[in-house]
Amino acid sequence: MRTIDIKAGDRMCIISQFSNSLSQTYKFSASPKDEGTALSGKVEVKGSNFLFPKPPIVQELQSENEVAKRMWDTIYTVYVTPDVDIRLTLQSGNSNALWVYLIIILIIVAVASALMF
Repeated sequence: MRTIDIKAGDRMCIISQFSNSLSQTYKFSASPKDEGTALSGKVEVKGSNFLFPKPPIVQELQSENEVAKRMWDTIYTVYVTPDVDIRLTLQSGNSNALWVYLIIILIIVAVASALMF
């Protein structure tokens, strides 16, 4: 887990992935540094503009947040812009379909080795 302090109005990149075509889900939590302050701000998710361009997705900053990186998002970034000073805790991303990819690779290797002999 990684903890980041972000000042009000600052736009900060919290996730940046390049050349990873696996689907992943990232979770992070945010809390205002001042206890009496309400949490507000925005989360901007930018997927790949390389093969299949798509507009950024903007969602409201919440205490518990989840963003998804899809298979074609080879260049993937997530920006957070809070309206108040916050402390953000980023959990490591988990791969959604890693076992499926491993099985496909094993099948390809088995077929390729059977064709060679």
